[in-house]
Amino acid sequence: MNKPSVVDHPAALNPETEIWWDSSPLVFGNSKFRMLEEAQPASRADLEEPLPRLFNEDDPASSLVCGVTTNPPMSLPAIEAKSDIFAPFIHELSRDLPYADAKVLFWRAYLKVVRLGSAAVMLIWETSNHRLGDLSAQVDPRFTFNEELMFSQAPELAAQSPNVMITCPGTREGIRLIQALIPSVLFRPLSSRVDPDCMPAWAQP
Repeated sequence: MNKPSVVDHPAALNPETEIWWDSSPLVFGNSKFRMLEEAQPASRADLEEPLPRLFNEDDPASSLVCGVTTNPPMSLPAIEAKSDIFAPFIHELSRDLPYADAKVLFWRAYLKVVRLGSAAVMLIWETSNHRLGDLSAQVDPRFTFNEELMFSQAPELAAQSPNVMITCPGTREGIRLIQALIPSVLFRPLSSRVDPDCMPAWAQP
């Protein structure tokens, strides 16, 4: 029997507890290696056994992690971790879209990060009858008030995989996005405070 560790404690608090990996699952292997390399010798042994159980890449359904976050700012480490996949992919993009700017190329690369990440946790989604195993992908966080852009990005992200959940801002425009696309798209709104100025937008159909 595995010795309980710090990664087991949150899961033991409540049977409904969900533990999320706040990054792409594509970087977990590199993160695990770095944590072990940087750990003090006395604590390394305490990490070697529980870390693979946090996210089991060979058997994702047995993992303590049951959801992952893959936002645009977190994508560069994923691209670097899987350079064998992304280097030729970006080369092909540059060849096929010679006049595309950096924003277009990055968005295409981000969509691939989302596809690969959601595939990594798909088994969790399937074995839990779609209750767990979501990947949270975010509309471009630089444009939280650009309603037109978010309305084009959210369905595009959701189309990458059925276990993709969309993170959107708690702005007036973000609330309207949720209202318009639910229930066809699963959303996870970012925190927002109740502001009287926003109430008319929330009330709109």
